[in-house]
Amino acid sequence: MAALISRPGVEDYDYRDATSFLAALAARDELWRGAAWAFRGQANAEWSLRPTAVRDMSAFAKFGLQPSVTSLPQANWSVRAELQNELLKRFRTGLDQSGLAIPTASPHIDYREGRAIRSMAEPLPEAFPLMALAQHHGLPSLLLDWTRRAWVAAYFAAVEAADMEVCPKGATHLAVWAIQRTSEADDHRQSLFYEAPGGTNPNLQAQRGLFTFFIEEDDPSLEDYLCRARQRTGAAWTLRRITLPIGEAALLLSLLAEEGITGASLFPGPDGVVRAMREMALWRAEPTRAT
Repeated sequence: MAALISRPGVEDYDYRDATSFLAALAARDELWRGAAWAFRGQANAEWSLRPTAVRDMSAFAKFGLQPSVTSLPQANWSVRAELQNELLKRFRTGLDQSGLAIPTASPHIDYREGRAIRSMAEPLPEAFPLMALAQHHGLPSLLLDWTRRAWVAAYFAAVEAADMEVCPKGATHLAVWAIQRTSEADDHRQSLFYEAPGGTNPNLQAQRGLFTFFIEEDDPSLEDYLCRARQRTGAAWTLRRITLPIGEAALLLSLLAEEGITGASLFPGPDGVVRAMREMALWRAEPTRAT
């Protein structure tokens, strides 16, 4: 099996079997003591940490959106801002016409509460709760999903890696990424994390979700962005990648089910129950272990 490509500023931890992998992700493990962490699962450990709207501009075309002629000479981030805003406008209109609540941020009670996102990026900060809801329902956005629970992240890595129909071609390992949620590098200019209101987003609540958000003109991955932060300030968020051979995915999915982490628990409602039924078919099959 080919070795994973190491990345600057990333601490790698590789486990060979699902049991030890899951044990390492337990909250009581020494890896997670002394700090608050956020976790993200990916079916291919080689994928960079990039939001859908950044890694694939064509994702907007699936919803009938193309750059206008006047936007074509502009930078990618400017074109994407136009597409993102138009997508959110349509999503907002659709929610309103369907009689569904349009999410807004919780009001601040005094001046000490909260901190607005400050950047030149679109959309405006007031639209971020709407963008978070859109992200959780399959629309491309500038937000990258994370969770406060490591085993939830492991579920999202395993459920895709275990399904031969959607497992990334050529993937050898799945991964759970982990990042410290507080750091000296999280300075007054911009907070890396965005926590959306959960009242209109039951999936977000069930998954203990939050997001990372940042903007730079050349669209770096989160790994590269953190390396730049280290160079600018001398401080950085700790970023870890915990990996497992892809052949262990089905077993990992079954172990998570024993802990009550399934599609039914993470996607409240009938759709989540159907997800769990499909997952059961995956992990009941004899797992093919990587060699």
